[in-house]
Amino acid sequence: EGRTLRDAAHVISVSPRYPEVLRESYAYLQALNSSVIPFGGSRHDFEVAEATGQEQSIFSPNDGRRHWVYAGTAPPGSRLAVLGFLFALRRAFGAGVLREDSVRLHFIGTDYAPAGLARPRMTPFASELGMDRIVAEHPARIPYLATLRCLRDADALLVFGWDDPGYTASKLYPYILANKPLLSVLHEDSSANEVMRRTQAGVSVCFDGKSSVQELADRIFQAWFASRAFEAFPSTLWEAFRPYTASAMTERVTGVFDSVVDK
Repeated sequence: EGRTLRDAAHVISVSPRYPEVLRESYAYLQALNSSVIPFGGSRHDFEVAEATGQEQSIFSPNDGRRHWVYAGTAPPGSRLAVLGFLFALRRAFGAGVLREDSVRLHFIGTDYAPAGLARPRMTPFASELGMDRIVAEHPARIPYLATLRCLRDADALLVFGWDDPGYTASKLYPYILANKPLLSVLHEDSSANEVMRRTQAGVSVCFDGKSSVQELADRIFQAWFASRAFEAFPSTLWEAFRPYTASAMTERVTGVFDSVVDK
């Protein structure tokens, strides 16, 4: 890494934190030129999934339950966000907001390991609270278009961030494009919060290094369950979303290439 970057004209990163880490790690990279350009979202991907008749075998969307989906890796640092949500969900059951047999949480592709070696990351959290029957985990990665089908078939979508403020949830863009009730639970310094605020694509709940599980659970309960936001389809500001599309991000990437060549 160090030898490669020594001769790099420019570095493109998905998070503003990563160039900072590089500068901290290598003294000779203090003058490193960098740009933050996350992966963009493409509506065309959903059109391809529809046109090819893509199906998914993770859950049955017509079985009478509410199916809520989280798709993506789940490192240990997501513990606070996930436990906060599960505590809030259990409170919602007790308050009569939802019946316990009416909801199923699906965690998909939570481990980067190859097929056959993937291990559950989320069900241990559910086991701590005795909520195993509510949670279904498919830790192995599934094809991209099948993931998009899961997002389309879901009744609501969930994004859980890490305790690393540099985490940028690129998965957020296809979540927004799926146009379903959406809840994000992210570190307050995550750049993904700005995307949620600008696009008004769903409910955003934040935490920081001092947040306790119970404090976070209380905020999630009020914002997502008490308000019944899980039933409200977002009024997304699509013009505000345009800078986060794949075409806009590609334009920025080629702009970096042009600037490097010009120099």
